[in-house]
Amino acid sequence: MVNIIIAIYESESVIIAEYSVPLPERTHGGAPQGNLKTRLFMTDGKFLALWTKYLPAIRIMLKKALNEEQQITLSKMELQSVDNRKNVNFSFDLEISNGKIENSMGVPPMGKDLFSVLNGDPLVRNFMADKKISIQMSRASLLTFKCNLTSVVQ
Repeated sequence: MVNIIIAIYESESVIIAEYSVPLPERTHGGAPQGNLKTRLFMTDGKFLALWTKYLPAIRIMLKKALNEEQQITLSKMELQSVDNRKNVNFSFDLEISNGKIENSMGVPPMGKDLFSVLNGDPLVRNFMADKKISIQMSRASLLTFKCNLTSVVQ
């Protein structure tokens, strides 16, 4: 049986969860016994309200992106009100194919929150089902949408 102790601290608007898990005893020796302590930086969900606010505009832009690339500039002040750490890089690349994130490992929480809001909306979820969508956010807070129909292979 594994005991997990969780303590949550708030520091510079980032929630840090610290948990302690007893290490199994090693029969071969050499490893110190005790607890393994790990800290996780939990920023998922921080941008959900921001993306929900922009959802109506994003819906329109995704539809228009079928014909040509669409762009919108977000307010730097608005982004900093969500995450006020110094020198934060708000850029990300999000690749969505048939409603699923293709590059999930390299997407920061801001991009994952955007996908979560898009996937939570039934209209957008149905729209994404048969398309390849690329969403990029530049350091200058420029959000770019590209969208293509995916080809069906039979």
